[in-house]
Amino acid sequence: MSAPSMRPRRLALFSGLLVLGCGGEPTTPIQPSATAGVMEITITGIGTPRPAASARALAGWGLPSAGAASAPNAPQRSPQGTMAQALTLLPSPGTVELDPVSVASFTLGGRPGGFRYVSATFRVRNAAADSTAYLTTRTNLTFLAVRSASTLEGSAMVQVLKFDGTAVAAGVADSILPTGWANLNGNAGLTTRAPDVLQGFTEAEAASFTPPSGVSPFPYGFLVRNPNSTGDRSLGANPGPAQFDGLVTFSFKVPLQGAAADDPFTITGLFLAVDDDQAWVLQSREDTDAVSVSALSARGTALSASVASLVGTGGGFPSATPLCIRTAGTVASPTVREGVCPP
Repeated sequence: MSAPSMRPRRLALFSGLLVLGCGGEPTTPIQPSATAGVMEITITGIGTPRPAASARALAGWGLPSAGAASAPNAPQRSPQGTMAQALTLLPSPGTVELDPVSVASFTLGGRPGGFRYVSATFRVRNAAADSTAYLTTRTNLTFLAVRSASTLEGSAMVQVLKFDGTAVAAGVADSILPTGWANLNGNAGLTTRAPDVLQGFTEAEAASFTPPSGVSPFPYGFLVRNPNSTGDRSLGANPGPAQFDGLVTFSFKVPLQGAAADDPFTITGLFLAVDDDQAWVLQSREDTDAVSVSALSARGTALSASVASLVGTGGGFPSATPLCIRTAGTVASPTVREGVCPP
């Protein structure tokens, strides 16, 4: 694995937003959805044999003006580095074409105190939601979590409902945390299906571009990988009509409540697609068993990527950059954080 890169890392904004809700018990196909500007993608039926998903475009979200300035230079992961200012919006409409693949979940631990791990996977095409191919290559495409005035408890979740359609108890929405692509091994221990799903950023990196008005980015997201290209995550320009080169998996852990009737049944969250000009891999808390560490190390080597870690240098990567990601609250007043965080 390489040492932390000194190259400036920059995020290039897609002018559209994607919203995702996750849930479901067994691996089950998701209903097709479109992306056009700000979207709500809701998955309902969490904890049942037949989860379902739907999409809804939202009006009233403004894009940054053509002359909007990027955020000023800010410290990068390495104290000597700086963030790049030169960021590029995709051609209009800036949305991404997705093809749903599956939803899966499992539970770990009892109630209360345990979690239901949920994941949703989509094929990704380098095209707008109307299937118009982009003529530029996507680089390390990442779906960055965002908050808005409508999200719950300062998180990226805009809706968290119980089976009866009522809202979950206070404190549940901001307890839904992003994870690696979690799975159980043969000994019922926590592991990952594959590495390189969750991505983390510093607060400065997450603020290095001008987002659409009304949303504010969190320093975490989910990466688009290219199964046909082991040496990078690029999605080639001008793909064919049915050419979906990428895969993205959104993965979360949802807290189990004291009674099953109080568990989240419907979840909706907000995400924003961005390009990233650096290749980093992130060690999540689910990437700490020997098999996962080996897989993540191999992935990082294949990508010539530096390692950041939510568990620190003792997680199998002595030279990893420890990282803390905010998952609720503002930069000035974070309410929930995950990783190696200051007291």
